[in-house]
Amino acid sequence: MKAASRVIAVALLAAVAAGLAAWWVSRAGDRFTATAEILVAPVGDDPAYEALPVFRSARPDDTQPVRTAARLVVSAPVADEVTARLGFETREDALDAVETDADEASNVVEVRAEAGEAARAAQIANAETFVSIRSQRFQSAVALRLDRLREQLLDVPASRRDEEPALTLSRRIAELRVLEGMRDPTVEVAGTAVAPRAPEPRPVAA
Repeated sequence: MKAASRVIAVALLAAVAAGLAAWWVSRAGDRFTATAEILVAPVGDDPAYEALPVFRSARPDDTQPVRTAARLVVSAPVADEVTARLGFETREDALDAVETDADEASNVVEVRAEAGEAARAAQIANAETFVSIRSQRFQSAVALRLDRLREQLLDVPASRRDEEPALTLSRRIAELRVLEGMRDPTVEVAGTAVAPRAPEPRPVAA
């Protein structure tokens, strides 16, 4: 009899759990997922980008740059920017809404965002935020290098501007001036996030 009572109790608990799961699924709001893509195009040993914050690769088959980019998309600085731009309450909320995947074969980072509204999901997945942050960092580095090189060139007497080290300094300044105003050349938006037409399928309660 006791064994039968235990079986009945277990069955009742299972029924209650199943009922609660079904209730939770029915009450849960729709969830929408949007996807954006970032192409990572690392530079090799191009001296024009020496000491600048760009993605580098010594070999064509090097997968480290795209994997690093995927991690940086969900890093604290990017999350803080997204939090400020999109009105998240905390950095953790922003990070919880996004996940990334590095396609090593194509050097593409897939950025997926989930939200309760289709437009919001697309807004969060917007890869332009990451590219913009990288470009700001790139331009800051270019400006800093130019300032330092110009200071060094000013220390060279005018009568010696046609010899070393003035010639090397002048060449490097000319190279960096070409990069002024440019975005980070090693990342670009390959696919813009669009609002999904339908929510994700809800899980079926057992």
